[in-house]
Amino acid sequence: MGNPRGRLSAAVFSTLVIAGCAGSGTTSTPGQLPTASQSERSGFGAHHYVPQRSLSPLAGGNPTLLLRHASPLPRAAHRPGTAPTYILTCNPTDNDCEQYSGAGDFIADLPDLSFPQGTSVGQHTGSWYIADTTAQDIAVYEVTGSGPYYISTFPDSGYLPDDVAVRELKESKFWVARILYSNIYTSSYDPGNAVYLNEHLQTSTMTPPNGHSGEGVGVAFDKKATDCYWSYQDFDGSGGYVAYYPGCANPGVIAVKGLEYAGGIAVDAKNVLWVVDQFGGIKSCKGKNWKCTEVFPASDFVQPLYINFSADFTTLYVADAGASTIDACVIATQQCSVAVDDVYSDDPNEGVAVLPGASP
Repeated sequence: MGNPRGRLSAAVFSTLVIAGCAGSGTTSTPGQLPTASQSERSGFGAHHYVPQRSLSPLAGGNPTLLLRHASPLPRAAHRPGTAPTYILTCNPTDNDCEQYSGAGDFIADLPDLSFPQGTSVGQHTGSWYIADTTAQDIAVYEVTGSGPYYISTFPDSGYLPDDVAVRELKESKFWVARILYSNIYTSSYDPGNAVYLNEHLQTSTMTPPNGHSGEGVGVAFDKKATDCYWSYQDFDGSGGYVAYYPGCANPGVIAVKGLEYAGGIAVDAKNVLWVVDQFGGIKSCKGKNWKCTEVFPASDFVQPLYINFSADFTTLYVADAGASTIDACVIATQQCSVAVDDVYSDDPNEGVAVLPGASP
């Protein structure tokens, strides 16, 4: 079977990485944040760029705290009150991400990315995390009513990230992030892995627990953000898996197997794991043995890829890459409707996140 729509072969990635490095204007070395031109990282709006916004509301007005490699985590103070809902999605073929209102109205385009895929949000700070695959980094923006503004970049030099998960924890008067991301391959197309970065800037790398190797796909934290899940497609042809890592470290155990082609994953408020099979619909997997039940059948979608819950966990948002839509699937009714129809492109929407995530 060939690659599902929205997934790339090593040969195609090679072309994109070479092209992206040649024209990106970014540089990075291990242990140092990559630099970026203003036109790439500071703009919002369709084909419109604006100066980078002042970082004074963040980290006590000290941008060094945000940008230095020793402490790159956004530490924005909690913003009280009710915020509007935004739907955020990424389109790797168009090399951009887009911000929509909760009603599905287009607000802003975030251009000049490099094959962005999975995405996540920090619900307390309004931070938007993007797995910018061929740029080999996790880009971070602040979401505002008029569009996103660049905050920082987490270098992933030597790897090709395709999904990211974020959980924010209270630390004194600030919020700090735990970050988890999946790597499809290394930049030389060796097997993928998952990487965890905690609020103390300690990292761990997770690999398939069955002794095999594979292509990384999706990541998710458990309810308490102490354990990690990673979905991957095994190179041996046995199909897709989801692995569970207590403490977000090796060794892991197989939680779900037998997927035709692994997709995104998410965990709900009851600590139930939700799993996308790109050709088999969406399942919920409960209990210590992760007994799976189909909730949203394959017939509800063309080809689902990444998923994320609303903040109240009543709605699962699905990036249907095959239909170029973002679907809102209500858990109580098991009914899905189109929340965003990408009228600007027929290319696949892959990543999706919702801020602050009230149900539609």
